[in-house]
Amino acid sequence: MPPDSENKGAAAGGVGLRRNGKQQACEPCRKGKMACDHGAPHCGRCTRRKLTSRCIYHPAPMTKSRPVDGVSILSSQDSVTRPYMSSTTLGRTSQNRIPQQVRPMTTDSSAVSSATTRDISPREVADVQTGQGHRSQEPHSYKRPFDWDKYATYQRSAKYYGPTSFNAVFNENFNLSSDLVIADDRRKHPANWLFGPPLLGRDRPSSQTVRMDQTVRALWNIPSKVICLKLLATYSLHHDTMNHTLIKYGIDTLWSTFGPELAEPRTSEKLSLIARVLFRSEERPLPPAPVDGMAWLDTFTGPNLRFEMLGILFSFFGMSYQTLQEWDELFRVLQNEGRDRKETTWRMKECADVCLKMCEISEENNVISIALQLCVGMLESVCIGDECFQTRRRFADAVACAVAAGLHRLPDYGPNLKPTAASEYKRRVFSCLYICDKEHAALNGIPPAVSSRFCIIRLPLDLSEEDLFLPIDQLALAISKLDSNGWNTSGAWFRNTFHRAVKIVSDVREDILEASLKIDAIVPPSRIDDLHRRSQESYDNLPPSIHYYAYGMTPKDTRGELLMYQAYLLLNVLQNKFLIDRLAIARGINNGQQLLNTALEGMEVTTMFWIKRDQLMSYSSSFDWIITNYGIPCAGVICVELLKQATGQSLLQFSRSDAIQKLTMFIGFLEWIRPTDGNYKLAGRLKKVVRRILDRVLEPPRGIMGNDMMEMPIDPMLAPFGEMDWLNTLDWTQGSWMEFN
Repeated sequence: MPPDSENKGAAAGGVGLRRNGKQQACEPCRKGKMACDHGAPHCGRCTRRKLTSRCIYHPAPMTKSRPVDGVSILSSQDSVTRPYMSSTTLGRTSQNRIPQQVRPMTTDSSAVSSATTRDISPREVADVQTGQGHRSQEPHSYKRPFDWDKYATYQRSAKYYGPTSFNAVFNENFNLSSDLVIADDRRKHPANWLFGPPLLGRDRPSSQTVRMDQTVRALWNIPSKVICLKLLATYSLHHDTMNHTLIKYGIDTLWSTFGPELAEPRTSEKLSLIARVLFRSEERPLPPAPVDGMAWLDTFTGPNLRFEMLGILFSFFGMSYQTLQEWDELFRVLQNEGRDRKETTWRMKECADVCLKMCEISEENNVISIALQLCVGMLESVCIGDECFQTRRRFADAVACAVAAGLHRLPDYGPNLKPTAASEYKRRVFSCLYICDKEHAALNGIPPAVSSRFCIIRLPLDLSEEDLFLPIDQLALAISKLDSNGWNTSGAWFRNTFHRAVKIVSDVREDILEASLKIDAIVPPSRIDDLHRRSQESYDNLPPSIHYYAYGMTPKDTRGELLMYQAYLLLNVLQNKFLIDRLAIARGINNGQQLLNTALEGMEVTTMFWIKRDQLMSYSSSFDWIITNYGIPCAGVICVELLKQATGQSLLQFSRSDAIQKLTMFIGFLEWIRPTDGNYKLAGRLKKVVRRILDRVLEPPRGIMGNDMMEMPIDPMLAPFGEMDWLNTLDWTQGSWMEFN
C-alpha cells in the first residue's frame, strides 16, 4: 500500500494499516504476539493491564527503534555543557584523551537486525581511544538508541583453563588448525535482561540508572585534592597491593584529568562525566600490559580510568584515614560531614565496594580487580574486626577470581620472558593472597584455600616499589644486581623484602596446617622435629638485616618502619612454633614446656608494640590486629599455666612473677585499643578474661584454701572459671584451647 494511503488509514481510524491491509497492532501486543483489538487511543488489552503508557502504534516497527529524545547511554540527563575532561593529561599525547562526544550508533534496520552478531561497543571504544569518534549534531550530547543495551555485546575477560578442563584437548592442539579453537562467547551489556524482565523490576542493581546513581554517589566522596595529597604524605604502612608509585600516579592523573569535574562545587552533572568514562572503560577488558611500567599504568588510569583502579584509590583513602588519630583536623573538614575515624573509613569502604560491584556486574576479572578485592576485604576487617563472617566470604571470592585469572600458574622468567612492572605486580598480588590465606586459616582454624600442591607461588623480586616503574634499561640494571635467589645484595631493605620473607615463612605454615587440620592424620615425633627445624631454618636463612634480634634474645636498636616489619616477621615465625607445639600436644607428644616458652616470647614481642607506641604511632591502626592474631593465643597458654600452677597441677618451669607482669602489660595494651578499631569489642572481652584469671591467681576465692584448693579440678569449660570458656572458641588446630594434656 502506498505511504499516502497508509497515512490516510491511520488518520481515519486512529490505527494504521499494514502492507497486507490488516490493521496494525500496538507495540506491547505485537512484541508479545497477542491479539490486539486495535482500539484508539489505547487497545482494550493494554487498558485492562494498565499498560496505556506503552500502548503506541509504531509507524514502522520493523525498521527503526522507537525514538526517544533525551535518553542517553547512562542517564536521562545526557546533555552536558562541557567535554569529558580537561585537556591536561600529565604531558601525555592527545591520542590518550577522550573525545568530547561518541559516535551515535546507527538505527537503520540492518544495524538493528545484525546487532546481536556484530561488535558494536568495542568499535566505538576504538574510536574513543584514537580520538576519531564521529561528532553528532549536538556538540556535547552522547546519544545511543533507546534499546541499545539490548543488543550490545563485549569481549569477556580471559579465564584460565587447566589440563582437565572440557576444552583442554582443543587448546593443547590449536597449533594444528585454527578450527580447533573454541572461542569464548561474548558477554551482554550489564543492563540487559538475560532471561526476560527481572523480578525486582527495572531498578535492579545492573540497570543503567541504578549503576549511574551509585557511581555518582561514590564519586561525591572523593576527597579534595589537598586532602588527597595529605593522605598520600602521611600514610606509611602500604599494603602489598597498594604500590606507592601506583597510588601516587593514580591520584595525580585523577586530578590532572578530571580536575574541573571534581572541583567545588561538585554537581551530579559534572560527576556523571567521570562515570561515563568509567562505563566506557568497562566495555573492553584490561588490555595486555605494555613492557614499560608507566605505559602499563596508563591503561587503567587517567583518561582510561577503570572502576578497579578507582576502587583501589578509595581503599587507600580509607586505610589512610584509619591511620590518623581521632583528633586529626582532616575529620573536621566540611566535606567529611562530622564523621569520626571509623565512619570515615567505612564510607571509603562503601565507595570501594561500589567499584567492586560494578566490576562484578560487568564480569570484569583481572589482576587489578583481584587486588581491589583484597583491599576491600582488608578495609572491612579494619572496621568490623577479623572474626566477622563477611571477611571469610570476601577472601573466598578473591581466591576464586585469582584462580580464574590464572594467577596461580604464573610463568617463570627466562630468555623469552623478562620481568616487568605488570608481571611483578601479579606476583605480589598472588603471593599476598597466599600469605593472607595462611593467616586466615590459622586465625579461624579452617583448611587453607590456596595450596602449593596446586599453585605455583612465584616470589616477587627484591626490588623497591620505585624500581619497578623505571625505564626498561634501568629496570634491567636493577635486576642484574640481585643474587640468584632474587634478593638484593646491597644490604638495603624494602617493603617487598619483608613480603618475600613472610611468604617463605608461610610455606612452612602450610605444612603445619595440613598436619593439624587433616582428618585422622598420623603425626610422629620425627615430623614434629622436622617442622621445627624447617621453621627455624626458614628464618635463619633470611637476610640478617631483617632479623629482630641482634644476638641471643636481645632486640636490635631499631625504630620506626623497620622495627615494625622486623617484629611482624618474628611474630610469624613464633606463630609457626606455637602451632607446631599445639599440634604435638594434640597428638600426645609432650611439648608443653616449648609451647609455654614460645607463648612467653610471643607475648613479649606483642606488648613491645604498646611499650614503644610513641615510636610506632604511625602503625597503631594495626595494633588490634596484632593482638588478635598473635597476642590472644599466647595469653591463653599463659593463663592456663598460671591456673595449673596455682593448683599444683603444672609441671612446667617458668617464673610466675614474669608471667603475671606480661599479662598485666597485655591488659594495658588491651585497654589502649580505641573504640574506632575493628577488634575493639574482642579486646574488651579478652580483657575481662585475663583480669579474672589474674584475680583468681593472686587472690584465691574465700572458702577454697589448702588441700581443697589443691584438689580443685582445672576445667575452663565449667562454671568456676566463668568467661574462660570463651577462649575455647579459638580453635587453632583440632582441639580445645585448653586441651594441653
